[in-house]
Amino acid sequence: MLVSFDPFTLLAIILACFFAPGILIALAILKGTRLNIMEKAIVGLGLGFTIPQTIPFFAYFFFGIKYTYEMALITVGIFWIAALALAGFKRVDQDVVESFKGLSSANKTSVGLHFCAILIALLTFWIRFGSYSPVFQELDPYYYTYVAQQIITDGYNPLNDQTAWYPEVNVSHRAIPELAYMESLWYSLYNGSNQYDNMLLAVIASLYPPIAAMLSFLFLYLFLSRIVRREYALIGAGIALLTPSMIFKLMAGEAEVQPYAFFAIPFFYALYLLMLQERKRIFAVLSGIAFFALALGSSSEVLATTTLVLFWTTYGLILFLKNKGHEEIRQLIELNGIALGIGIFFGSTIIKGFYYDGALALHSFLPAVFVFLILGGLYYIQLMQPAVLRDRKMAAGLLAIALLLFIISPLGEPIKAIGRAGFMVAQYTTPLYRTIAEQGLAGGDFSGEMGFVAAGFRSITAWVFSPITSLITSAEAKESMSKTIDTFGDIISVPFLFFYFLANLLNNIAVALINFVLGSNVDYGWKDNSLLMFWEIALIAAIAYWFYSKKDAASDELSPALFILFAIFPPFIVGIIKAKYTIYAAYFIGAGITFVLGQCEDFIIKFNVFGRKDVAFRAILAIGIFVLLMQFLYSGFALGLTISNFQTRFQDDPLGAQPKLQQVCAETHDQTVCAAASNPIAYASLGTNYQYNTNLCLITALPDYGIFVNPSKASGTYQAALLRCNRIADYWIESMEWIKYNTENDSRTTSWWDYGHWINFFGQKSTVLRNEHASHRMIGNVAYAYIHGTPEELIEFMKSHDSKYALFDIELIAGGGQLGAKYGALNYLSCAYMNRTNVSFAPGESVCETEHLWEIIYVPKDMRGRTCTISASQNKTGVIAYKIYIGPMEEKAYSAYYPGVCQGSITDARVKYYCDNYVVLKPVYCVGEVTLADGRKTTGTYYLNETYPNGDLKLNKAILAMPFEIRNTAHLGDVIGFTTLYTNDPIWLENGEVVGGYSDAKGEFYDSNLYRGIFLGEIPGFTKVFDDGAVKIYKINE
Repeated sequence: MLVSFDPFTLLAIILACFFAPGILIALAILKGTRLNIMEKAIVGLGLGFTIPQTIPFFAYFFFGIKYTYEMALITVGIFWIAALALAGFKRVDQDVVESFKGLSSANKTSVGLHFCAILIALLTFWIRFGSYSPVFQELDPYYYTYVAQQIITDGYNPLNDQTAWYPEVNVSHRAIPELAYMESLWYSLYNGSNQYDNMLLAVIASLYPPIAAMLSFLFLYLFLSRIVRREYALIGAGIALLTPSMIFKLMAGEAEVQPYAFFAIPFFYALYLLMLQERKRIFAVLSGIAFFALALGSSSEVLATTTLVLFWTTYGLILFLKNKGHEEIRQLIELNGIALGIGIFFGSTIIKGFYYDGALALHSFLPAVFVFLILGGLYYIQLMQPAVLRDRKMAAGLLAIALLLFIISPLGEPIKAIGRAGFMVAQYTTPLYRTIAEQGLAGGDFSGEMGFVAAGFRSITAWVFSPITSLITSAEAKESMSKTIDTFGDIISVPFLFFYFLANLLNNIAVALINFVLGSNVDYGWKDNSLLMFWEIALIAAIAYWFYSKKDAASDELSPALFILFAIFPPFIVGIIKAKYTIYAAYFIGAGITFVLGQCEDFIIKFNVFGRKDVAFRAILAIGIFVLLMQFLYSGFALGLTISNFQTRFQDDPLGAQPKLQQVCAETHDQTVCAAASNPIAYASLGTNYQYNTNLCLITALPDYGIFVNPSKASGTYQAALLRCNRIADYWIESMEWIKYNTENDSRTTSWWDYGHWINFFGQKSTVLRNEHASHRMIGNVAYAYIHGTPEELIEFMKSHDSKYALFDIELIAGGGQLGAKYGALNYLSCAYMNRTNVSFAPGESVCETEHLWEIIYVPKDMRGRTCTISASQNKTGVIAYKIYIGPMEEKAYSAYYPGVCQGSITDARVKYYCDNYVVLKPVYCVGEVTLADGRKTTGTYYLNETYPNGDLKLNKAILAMPFEIRNTAHLGDVIGFTTLYTNDPIWLENGEVVGGYSDAKGEFYDSNLYRGIFLGEIPGFTKVFDDGAVKIYKINE
């Protein structure tokens, strides 16, 4: 079925139904404030992204009214009526007319800034826009889109929908109602009252992240502009949204919670900071709404509560030192009462708590209470004015020490829990988290996540000289040029070594101190010498200068910068430690650079470096614009997306893509291209895998077919097209649609947890495991059933969890041309389930895991002294094959892999001792020619120490597969490695009989249900009901 979707129609609906009335409301309620018309409009966009969905959500939450298409129409009506009423009451028309009249007399700089802000905002949207798709390659988005599906089809989210984890855990899709009801409204207004289509919902939901990215830029700009020049705020916000990780994670298709979080976080920060600066109740209300959106639209509210706790702990001491009057503190209590009352007490604690779990949620409640304890204590102190507080500096110091002792003591456990919630995400707590890539430690190079602002110096020089190197065709010349460029990069890096050492040292100290206070055990690995280390030290220096320059300033002047600093540093520290949270560090590094630029200008002016203020400003502005431009151009990725998005993809408009496909068909006569070119609509209507064919997408997304043939011609453009055509593999869509149309309505499929969301959303059926990891025990149990359990144990587990179908896929066992892929995770978790390893050991370190590895043999290329006789009578010889064993003298265990440290020239005495004494290669087979049952010749293996009665070596009926080469091993020189596979295919001739080879399989790996399901194609007690080569589904025999 053809998925017909026009993104511009949806955008028009969103603009007309939500953003336009939101802007009118903002113009009305913010009349009389110091915000200019554009800043008010930005707030209005945020209101349009948060308020409308609360109408149907509250209708269900408070009154039990289910969602319908008519409810969507009523919601838009109510929102517009409220907007028009407020606009009329406040005479917004007069303000708008006056604002436009003032454009002619307005400062050119101000108009230019507005224009630049709009331009960059549209750019942040456009870069991400072109990858919208219902089959975007991701996992989590389809969980959250399923939340909207239940709202659209059932009118609500059941308390226990039993879509996964049955019967051990009660679960529901009661999550992120701010996002889910918003997507439901969009879907209803676009689709009308037509029949529900899960693919249409997926493509509609896929368009929300680029909008969130645009709003994230605007609110980060609004936030930063409270403390620095608007020019610097634009630069910092632009840098943040142009970091590669922010581009990837907020691309169309990434319809999970993070894009909404990156909208809601700066939305709350900007409004809360405006509340502190303006001291107006309207900003307290708006910041409360923003936190409400953050709490009920994402899972990142801990970021905001951590910032609040750190800020008020520090700012409270400053207020005390500055001897602020009790009336001012009372006002702060009132404003926070409104903001945190709406956002935390009402939104997070009550609404979220009862909607999600049927009880009060205290994870944000306690930080809010802490804030009020600080403010309440200050109010009491200032009201009483005790004589003992004459020396406020000493008293503040004593209070700080007392607070630290309180936190370290057992009494401070609730406060430490707040800190751990944010910081201990950087350490492993269960075996499962050791097997998830994003839960791993961040590397030392962040250029892939943060772009130019974190680039290493070799990569910068390589990029600068890439236009020249791309013209070189000689391999020798390329290698020589590459070495020269690397040397040049190394020379440039020398002045930055100071920042490298200092930044890593300070990070190490900071992590150690936090570990001491929180009782955590987070590790810090030193980061590479790069621009990121420079920016970190520059930011620390800017902070030190700011404290020095503001030592005598009023407390009101200190609050904005202090708030921004506490918003930046916690996520930055966690982000450079753990891979999953690096995106937060990438986002807030832009804010840090903004602060650095502002303080640099202040320093230059204060110390009269250039003599004129305007020169200082222009110099710093030029540096900022240069960094922003490099961030956009670096690696060519953002530029490539900007250009590529003007190309129409086949899947979006088959008829529009027809001329290009006809041209390519005429040149290549490719069967698929020609079939699509002859009748695009008919071809796309054949099914999902036809409409979203990757090659057709790439050909049409690229401006030139030559780039498709030779990507090196324009690597940035090609990479951009790849991302636009990123999709779930054909075999997954085929298998999910088989589940959808061929299994019972109440069917439940057992699979690895990665695929649970897909089974729910694309398969439209229930699953046993799912990606949210609600039961680590069940995940371990499935790992055990797949890897170590017998077929009977697998059946027993499945029946006890109401499942008839078991899904096995090639990704669980193979990838990159070798066995491995996700197998290591299943093997590790299975052994942990059996209590034969635990979280203190990394995957691959236990004997249990080595016992369940496949057999790899190593054959030396140099046969001298390593030959063996297969048959003396036939004068048939071969070469000895070896297996690797590693460990102390008498405790060596089998290893599938040859240790990398034992390759090449070994100069380290300790490494040489290890290779000589801990690594042993034992001879196991004789590798030589084998004649198969059909007369074909192949290479096979014979047992070295087993013979037939005639004296010939006995055949080991193994298929030698997946060859790979290792050069310069310490034991055998150059070797070829082979993986042995054993099947039931009757291809072997033994004693005159045609037989299979599975009886010769050695090791528990070959007995596993996973091996049987993938390589044998049969599991006792099951019938194979689906097989597309990569995915196989088995059903329990009735």
